[in-house]
Amino acid sequence: QGWKSGTKIKYTSTDADITFILQEGSHDTFTRVGNDLHTEVEVSARQLRRGCTLTINPLCDSEEPIKLKLRRGKVKNGQIFTIKSRGWPKGCNREECGDLQVKICCLV
Repeated sequence: QGWKSGTKIKYTSTDADITFILQEGSHDTFTRVGNDLHTEVEVSARQLRRGCTLTINPLCDSEEPIKLKLRRGKVKNGQIFTIKSRGWPKGCNREECGDLQVKICCLV
């Protein structure tokens, strides 16, 4: 739903009040900073020189894969690309999302 760690969800019934406190788990590919997601993609020196198109699997299976085109000779090791609106949902609004930050890491 886009809720942050520490968010409290309270249910009240005639028998009891129950409060859930959310905790974020870790992910193999992404880290979360606010509503932005961060990831690193490893590429070869040849891919950096010649250019290539990377495919990044999204956080949710229901979303389309993310395509990132690296232009021939234009990308540097450590360069970060921002992909707008492919981050974490902002609150309960699944239409508005943070950004995805992709760091390019060259394998030596």
